[in-house]
Amino acid sequence: MIRSHWAFRNWLLLGLALAASGWLLFGGPLRDKSNAAREEVVLWHFWGGTDLEVVRDVVRRFNAAQSDYFVREVAMPGNNLRAKLFLSAAGGAPPDLVNIDDPVIADWEELGLLRTVAEIAGRSEADRIAQSLFPAARELSSSAGQLVGICNGLDVRALYYNRTFLEERGWKAPQTLEELDEIGWKVRALELDQPRFAFLPPPRRILFFAHLFGAQVWDPEHARPCLDSSPLVQAAEWLQSYSRLYGDDQVAAYRQTDQSLPGKSFPLLPQTAEQMTGRYLFSLDGQWRVRDLRAFRAERLALGKPQPEFDVIPFPPPARLDDSARTAPAGWVNGNVFVFPRRSRNSTGALAFAKFWIGLDQPAEAAQTCLAGGWIPVLPKVVAEPSFAAELEREPLFRRFVELAESSGMRPTPSVRGAAYLVRVLESTAERVASDSRLPADGAFGEANRELETYFSKLPRRPNRRVGP
Repeated sequence: MIRSHWAFRNWLLLGLALAASGWLLFGGPLRDKSNAAREEVVLWHFWGGTDLEVVRDVVRRFNAAQSDYFVREVAMPGNNLRAKLFLSAAGGAPPDLVNIDDPVIADWEELGLLRTVAEIAGRSEADRIAQSLFPAARELSSSAGQLVGICNGLDVRALYYNRTFLEERGWKAPQTLEELDEIGWKVRALELDQPRFAFLPPPRRILFFAHLFGAQVWDPEHARPCLDSSPLVQAAEWLQSYSRLYGDDQVAAYRQTDQSLPGKSFPLLPQTAEQMTGRYLFSLDGQWRVRDLRAFRAERLALGKPQPEFDVIPFPPPARLDDSARTAPAGWVNGNVFVFPRRSRNSTGALAFAKFWIGLDQPAEAAQTCLAGGWIPVLPKVVAEPSFAAELEREPLFRRFVELAESSGMRPTPSVRGAAYLVRVLESTAERVASDSRLPADGAFGEANRELETYFSKLPRRPNRRVGP
């Protein structure tokens, strides 16, 4: 009896292991025979919560729109996606399509992990896709001048503010960085319990502020980092000026309290029904906060309570920049990118689904996706789609983010090998400088740049990067 029990347990464990392997390598449960006539496309992605239903709806619509392919989506939130991708690639059975939001495509392409779009569909089709994308989406999708992935959504950041608070005091929205700083000084002079600070620039957004000051962190002509450039140091010194003005301890303590806000609370929103202000008057944040504001308005209306009005503007540039450097709103944009693992079974079907998602040939479908998710399209033709254009008229705050996505000054993280490490060094250096008013910014960023130059000089180059067909 004991022996049969152990035998049963061993067979059960073996069955579970095989099922788990099938999920990992093939992207879901054992194949559905009802779709055997179609070629399966396995999609791995990181979406969860309400966004997961949007993804599943895109999959359903694609599967219903044609009879050649059947997409099976697998949600892998958290840090598991990358590890499982490398495991599946090593085992020779990766998914057909992966959605990522980290600047890693240049590294993965160099390792031979990815197929380029030209390899899958030919140079002509790759060029057609590339030229259809917004410039930022094209850059996010490319490495060394070739389309390695397809950006399927843009994230843009701008400056939200409490318009009611400003108007009650006769203050105008800032048009320059200096005017934003001045409002901060005025708020401190009011000695309010909340907000104590009108705005505190987050050091982890140093790449945004670098672009705002006209800096770049990578020199493409000489293929080298340039964290020691004068505009970037000026951006860091502006971050540092808050600690110098208000005191390192006060700023650090206030920022530390921000970390304890419940969930991902939007710091502009009042925490109680009686308040008209949140912890800040200004917040640098993305288009997804428009949904938070909509929900806040509905909640206040249901309670019969007065509500502040909010607005959003491009982040104001430094007045010291000359007019040629301030012709277009500047900052940092990132996004989600589809990539096509080498050795997968169905790159052609994966590409068909990626094109469906972005609306390359069916912009109305992409407009439906973006409206459901509150996402910014990557193609101008989707923005012009009547259903999407009508929504922009109804929601002017969201429209401003879409307009910013078209700005030549909104630039993504450089798509180069080692980009993720470059960003980590950049952000950690900005954190140190911003929190210590006595630390020379030029010295700290000069040291960081030397560290990066050493790192990039030692990156190995593989003469034959591509592994397998």
